[in-house]
Amino acid sequence: MSVEPVSSINFQSRIKRLYKAGKIKLDYDIYGLRLTPQNASDEHIVCRCRGGSSDESNIALADVHMNNLRGSRFIEEFVTMKMVNKYVERLLKNNPRMIGDYDLKAYCDGILKTFNRIFHNDT
Repeated sequence: MSVEPVSSINFQSRIKRLYKAGKIKLDYDIYGLRLTPQNASDEHIVCRCRGGSSDESNIALADVHMNNLRGSRFIEEFVTMKMVNKYVERLLKNNPRMIGDYDLKAYCDGILKTFNRIFHNDT
């Protein structure tokens, strides 16, 4: 089985596709900024240029302009664990755990684990 590399131009995470399709309700992004289907982008928590993957546990929804502003800088320069917890809280409060076969709780657990590694310098 061959695996094709993910193009950053064509890449869209499953959470972004569900959000844009109106199946996930979320008013604010990982940075606490207003989020709309028009400005939603995939924010790699650990940048791909720093070895981050496009796995869902490394993706948060973000305003495209903030995503571009951050560029390849470390995300902890822009967010706190309090902001991350608020993002997760909003997702879980406003949506069912399962959206079709997509487990939103598992997604939230994954990004919390990623951020905990970053903020606690775990490897």
